Amino acid sequence: MYLFIPLLIILVSLVGALLIIWRKLPYLKKITNPPSISSAESMPFALLSDFFPEVASYFKKVDLTSYKNHLMKELEKFLRRLRVLSLKLDGFTNKLLAKIKSENVKNGHTLAQEFKDESSVKVITKKESPEERAKKEEQALIIEIAKNPKNPELYKKLAEVYLSVKNFSDAKESLETALELDSEDQQTKEKLETINKVILPM
Repeated sequence: MYLFIPLLIILVSLVGALLIIWRKLPYLKKITNPPSISSAESMPFALLSDFFPEVASYFKKVDLTSYKNHLMKELEKFLRRLRVLSLKLDGFTNKLLAKIKSENVKNGHTLAQEFKDESSVKVITKKESPEERAKKEEQALIIEIAKNPKNPELYKKLAEVYLSVKNFSDAKESLETALELDSEDQQTKEKLETINKVILPM
């Protein structure tokens, strides 16, 4: 039983091979001089024509140049459509970016302003000594006084800055100038008297 199945398979295979050879025998008889293969590129076609002459004759009848031209035209159309699509997509993204930018400008939240806000926060959070802070305030007030020299309030503020760092002589000068501009300011008079009491014992 075990030997019968392999033998049957071998027998069927031999019959199939003989049947194929018998079918191809008339074509093999017709071939007197086999065509010389000029190049390696024509080798597959030569093998195809030897084993499947019906298929080879069908391919010989087909005009491949017309198919090639048609294929190239279709490819060109596809590439043109793809280009148009990419241009539309580019235009859409540009419009979207412009809209987002205009919304940000309306809300006052541009990237530059956010960066500026962040940097100002960093500057504020940086620890400064009282002397440095007073120096900056003094410079700012001096600039303001240069713009408006007859404003007594600016001199009072400058005096407060000098008092914060215990610079009594400059504070006294600032208060005296403020008093010259506004002689009826009782609070400035009292501050000046207090400073004079601090300076005189020195």
